[in-house]
Amino acid sequence: MSDRYISIADVLQLLRLGRRSTITLCTLDINRKTGGDRVEYKDVTIVERKTGKTTQSISAAPAINTKNPHHRFNKTLNIQTKNGDVITIHPVLIEEYNGQRVVL
Repeated sequence: MSDRYISIADVLQLLRLGRRSTITLCTLDINRKTGGDRVEYKDVTIVERKTGKTTQSISAAPAINTKNPHHRFNKTLNIQTKNGDVITIHPVLIEEYNGQRVVL
């Protein structure tokens, strides 16, 4: 495969390594029936849940009701921009990764 192209599997593997990257993707919102805009996010990393035990006791922690995002079921992942915003994307909508066209 040429240097101008990169597979979606390679993109996901590089993102999971924690490398800061620039991605361009197509927007899509099925519920609102909108999308088709190209958006570029510079200097992003993938956000993964930290696992492990915390030192804070359970009784001292505030009760937070969080919704399970079901990333595997929805085929989504969270990316974090340089300014700290967390955005949920569908990897199949990524069109470019660091200037390389993404192919399936």
